[in-house]
Amino acid sequence: MLLLLLTATLCCIPLCLSVVMTSKTRSQLYQDAARQGDVAMLRYFRYTGNDMALKAHERKAALSAAQQHNHQQVLAFLNQSD
Repeated sequence: MLLLLLTATLCCIPLCLSVVMTSKTRSQLYQDAARQGDVAMLRYFRYTGNDMALKAHERKAALSAAQQHNHQQVLAFLNQSD
């Protein structure tokens, strides 16, 4: 029983940490991921639902950053998600 409780607690810690992300931090991380060509991070944003909390101008800024750095995979991912 103790092992089950410990496992459940350890699995919930990452979920709790992802909830406390501020909108400014969320926007900055999303734009940085687009700028760096990090499709995995963008997929994580979609998986956790954090991409739905972004405003339209924040999404456009990420798309613009990906275009400036010519990250084709990121552009395809962002265009597919819109």
